[in-house]
Formats: sequence, structure tokens, C-alpha cells
Amino acid sequence: MSKKKVIVLSVVLILAIAYISRVAYVNIVQAPVKIVQYSIGDKIKHCNYQLQVTNYKILYKDEFIKKYGEFSDDSYDDDDYAFILVNMNYKMLSDKNYKNYKFSPFDIQAQYNAISLIPDLDLYYDVMPDDYEVVEKVGDSTTVILPYAFAKSNLTEEHWKNFKNLDFKLSLNDAENKKIEINLKK
Repeated sequence: MSKKKVIVLSVVLILAIAYISRVAYVNIVQAPVKIVQYSIGDKIKHCNYQLQVTNYKILYKDEFIKKYGEFSDDSYDDDDYAFILVNMNYKMLSDKNYKNYKFSPFDIQAQYNAISLIPDLDLYYDVMPDDYEVVEKVGDSTTVILPYAFAKSNLTEEHWKNFKNLDFKLSLNDAENKKIEINLKK
């Protein structure tokens, strides 16, 4: 073998060993994500906030329109939808940023198996009453309705027919490598 090939192979081998060592180091040092389970009604301390999901309801498109009126966004005209509306109280316990983490209720995802959605901001303004109060200082609390829209085209026919019986959960991560899951079935 020529000297040039030996040098190239040596460099490639050294880079491969360095890469594998780094991946192994990160996997050893970084602990696996801890999943903590909660239920509806549980008070959850999350960084500098206290959260509590009080209830939820599932509405199909026609039920939603009957209760809240027409959508402010016309993107819901193209498909059938089912909506999960989650009532959540949250309270600020401290005004310090917790490990540079800033909480927003819009970080909470609704999940079923591999489907994961964030709250829909357009729907939020359709379902929230006008007297919503923003949590700005320690001790402030408020109730929000977090709306999630699931399109029929993203689900199997079986899941769509049994949509109201599916095991949905809310999930969010925090600054301590912990995942919080709130099961929506009682």
C-alpha cells in the first residue's frame, strides 16, 4: 500500500473512532428522559408554574360550529375535523426564569400514538372568552382553553369512527430532561 493510502485510512479511522467515542460519551452522560404521568385534576408543578387540567371535550366539526359559530380561519373547510378542547388552569409560582426555560401553554402537545399536535392559535381565539387574563406576575392564575384540531385525513377510518374513545394525552418537556404526560381519560 502506498503511503498516501495509509495516511488517508489512518485519518478516516481516527475520525471514526472520535465520532463513535463522542456518541458513546453523550449517551452515557445524558440520562434518558424521565416520563412522569398525571391525570385530569392533578396539580402539576412545572418549572415556575402550577398546571391543572380540569376537563376536556371532543367535538366534531358540526358540533364545534354549533357551539362556537363559524371558524375565523377557512382552512377547516377542506376536510372533516375533530377538535379536542382542553380546559387548563395555570398559575405563576415564581417570576424567575427556570434554567432559561419560559413556559407557554402553547408548548403543550396533544398526542395519540404517532400523531402529535400543538394548540391551534386561530381556534384559540374562536373558543376563548373575551375576559381572558394574562398571567404576568407571581400569584396570578388563569384558565385557558387549549384547542387541538385533528384532520380526518390524518387518521385511519377505524380511528376516526372511535375518535372520542381514543386515549389522548397532553405532553410537554421541561428544563430537567423530564417529560410530563397528562392522560385525558379518567
